[in-house]
Amino acid sequence: MILQLMQYKLKLGSICLLAVNMLNSLEEIHNQNIVHRNLKPRKIITDSDLKSQQLYIIDFKYSQKYKNKNGNIQKYSENDKVLSRVFCNKFSSINTHLGISASRKDDLESLGYIFIYIFRNGQLFTKKNITSKDEKLKYYEELKLNFIPEILSNYNIPQEFINYMNYVKSLSVLDIPDYDYWKKIFKQLPQKMNFPLSDYKYEWVFKIYIFFILYFFLEQYNLKLIKQYYEYKLNLISKNLKSYRIIIINLSKQLKYNRKLRINLQQLRK
Repeated sequence: MILQLMQYKLKLGSICLLAVNMLNSLEEIHNQNIVHRNLKPRKIITDSDLKSQQLYIIDFKYSQKYKNKNGNIQKYSENDKVLSRVFCNKFSSINTHLGISASRKDDLESLGYIFIYIFRNGQLFTKKNITSKDEKLKYYEELKLNFIPEILSNYNIPQEFINYMNYVKSLSVLDIPDYDYWKKIFKQLPQKMNFPLSDYKYEWVFKIYIFFILYFFLEQYNLKLIKQYYEYKLNLISKNLKSYRIIIINLSKQLKYNRKLRINLQQLRK
């Protein structure tokens, strides 16, 4: 919703702030021996307090523990290969496509694809006219297998994010990601533009405030219209009731008259 509100366009400062906070969130999740496995833009939400910079990851339906009871990481599972077809999408890691058991690396790779998606204004890969889900997944899989991060420079994506994707691709399922290093890199990037990240706020906050203000006034206007509508309907019903009352009274009079007439006729016959 946030990206749609911003028309998939965010400034570098917002993207760096998002990157730092998402790495914080993923690190906390991974420290609990959990990988999300289905990270995508709509699974990221803001705090209800718009002044907060905290971001939250939701929907852990397909999450799993990446270590078994012995503390070992399982590298491959046929069940993962089957299940991954259910939730696999364009933001999924290449290992998810291949059915390799999820690790911390996979969430970081999905996060990298989200970065690219934002930098390219809502487009991750070149669109192809494919309707079948299986064909789409095969297409995404081939693109990711042949993906070279250096091509991102063609889209004016900062070198720091290209380096991040190279780093993620170099990780093995057993490696512990260096979250702190990349948080430091993304914090320093805006400083190169003489704009410290600590002074930065998400740019969507202002738009959300405007949205709620407009929503409030529209709601009040709609309530007024609804009130006017029901007042009209009540007046109409009231008028109809008066009309019905007159009709009933007339019918009653007619019935009384008919009854008297019938009685008189009976008396005449006698």
